[in-house]
Amino acid sequence: MEVNNSINDVKRRTARRMTKPSSTLLAKVPKELIHFFSKALVLFIVWKLGYVYFLSASLDQLFTRITALSTWVIYDLFSAEKLSLMLSENFAQISVSGKPVLIIGDPCNALELFVLYTGFILCIGGALKRRAGFILTGLLLIFLANISRCLLLLWLAKTKSPLFYAAHTYIFTFLIYSLIFVLWMKFMGGDRRKPQAATNPSKNA
Repeated sequence: MEVNNSINDVKRRTARRMTKPSSTLLAKVPKELIHFFSKALVLFIVWKLGYVYFLSASLDQLFTRITALSTWVIYDLFSAEKLSLMLSENFAQISVSGKPVLIIGDPCNALELFVLYTGFILCIGGALKRRAGFILTGLLLIFLANISRCLLLLWLAKTKSPLFYAAHTYIFTFLIYSLIFVLWMKFMGGDRRKPQAATNPSKNA
């Protein structure tokens, strides 16, 4: 009888372990992390649906043209050579002295970087004013960084530098993503103000 009771006890313990709800694993995950990924998933789906079905052509064309025009205008200010710009539906071509030098396509317009940066801050949360400030400042810095990237690529292409491929594929990509990462870390750092020292209550004379 004791052997049977022991066997039955082991079976009951094993059954209880196997029937534990999987929610116990989920309960160990921090709520902040669950909220972050939930928001990220919703934003990702909304962005992809809106982009694919409504915004892809118009947004990409707008940002590509802004990037190309900014690059062309700024480079033309400091160049003694004659620059020309040809705008197409999904790319822009910059020529120097009549020779095509650089093509700026939709992947170069930084739109995905804007969405990535903004989406992360929206998912993290925080005070609305602070989020808005970081988003606007960050978008401006990313835009300026991308224009600087295009300007340097234009110069490297014009001078036929062997560094063009490495700069286009690796160096500038690393630098821009590093900028975004630093901005994220700055945002997540918050206002680290030193707490004021507690003062002793004043005594009446």
